[in-house]
Amino acid sequence: MRALLELGETQLFGTVEGAAFAHAEAALGVLIGKPTEKTLRELTLCGLPPELLAREPVELAGYRWEPVSLSTGGGEGRGNAKRLSPAQWPLLPPELSASVAVAMERRAVFFEAVDGRPAALAWAPLKSERWFDLHVETLPAFQRRGLARSVVQAVVAHERHEGRSPVWGAPASNVAAVALGRSLGFVDCGQILWRATKRV
Repeated sequence: MRALLELGETQLFGTVEGAAFAHAEAALGVLIGKPTEKTLRELTLCGLPPELLAREPVELAGYRWEPVSLSTGGGEGRGNAKRLSPAQWPLLPPELSASVAVAMERRAVFFEAVDGRPAALAWAPLKSERWFDLHVETLPAFQRRGLARSVVQAVVAHERHEGRSPVWGAPASNVAAVALGRSLGFVDCGQILWRATKRV
């Protein structure tokens, strides 16, 4: 919630007992407390974001909930990743160019290249005063080469320099993300969120 507010242009619905925050550009919403049917209806009318986070799942037509374990304390190390510049953006594959362009407007994006073209990228999409979340993209043809590890380490070093610590969140269904987090030294902190994504 604090990270969404940091982005600005976040919409707020509800009351102190139960509220919903939604950010269109981040394509993310956060439910706090126990939102009423009225609050959820307001959120629906504004256009529910593709992804929602909450402490407990609530009834939402068209969404599927799954638990996400949160881990902290990892990502240390030295990678060879470099910061992506606007001049390198045209080298990105089409499937990543839109999301990376949005990220570069607000965040430092780090990349590893193969044959001169970005093959793995990472950035911190959500930040609060003390914490940040990680987003990692590795093109399928270049997975299992240590590129994701390198870009994560670069983002962690960059954000730690600014006084923030990383949070690694991954649903159990994303086996690759869970394994990467563990290999980078992230340790389960006993916190669980629920993530809702739109059914396709």
